[in-house]
Amino acid sequence: MTADNVSIPPDEQEQTPAASAENPSNKAAADQQEQYQLTMAALQKKMRQLDALKDPTAPLPSLLETGIEYIDSAHYEEAFEVLGKALQQEPENAEIVFQMGRLAATCNMHEDARELFYQAGLREPELIKLIVDFYHRQVQNARADER
Repeated sequence: MTADNVSIPPDEQEQTPAASAENPSNKAAADQQEQYQLTMAALQKKMRQLDALKDPTAPLPSLLETGIEYIDSAHYEEAFEVLGKALQQEPENAEIVFQMGRLAATCNMHEDARELFYQAGLREPELIKLIVDFYHRQVQNARADER
């Protein structure tokens, strides 16, 4: 089985944000679904990496993918270095700029994060939803930490 063959069953796929926003009781389920999808994505990535070890001709993870993995595992200095290299190679790549903003926000560099998110949104307006979702999760996490 390769990572490309792994799929999320239809009954476990993401529901529309409007449905979860209408009913607060669905909030916990939506958060759990989001965590499930992040976990599935990480597992699929690991499976691709394992498949790549079997197939020497398989592509290596991109600098962007490596940077995201570093952010997710709290290796921020490594993430900054890798994403910096990725940005040098692809300065107009809005996804790299978005991930740099995510890294800056995580490291409490809020002014830098604001500018990076602004630039990412200018380059690819579809990323604005991801930016809003990122900040929404940050607020939720902060509120949960207060309790």
